[in-house]
Amino acid sequence: MFEKKVTKNAILVISCACLMFFSFLVYISYNQIIIKNIFFGIFVEFFTIPFIILLLVLLWISIREFHSRKWSIKSTYFFSMIILLITVSLIVIATLLNI
Repeated sequence: MFEKKVTKNAILVISCACLMFFSFLVYISYNQIIIKNIFFGIFVEFFTIPFIILLLVLLWISIREFHSRKWSIKSTYFFSMIILLITVSLIVIATLLNI
């Protein structure tokens, strides 16, 4: 039972981290902030694709677990799924608006 609780909370925390990471990238791009530090640029480029893959995997896990919990809105997986869908929407909107 302890492992399941840790897993539920970890998925929610990682989902929030994905949202914050992509929100930060959209903020930097929207405000056209020029970053002169090369290490920061390497950090961003190094972590963007793994975060996208992580986002899709977490979304799949959240939907699967939300379904296995009989679509309970009170489950942590529901909130994780909502956060991940907001993140995907943010990425799509930023791409469409060319931000």
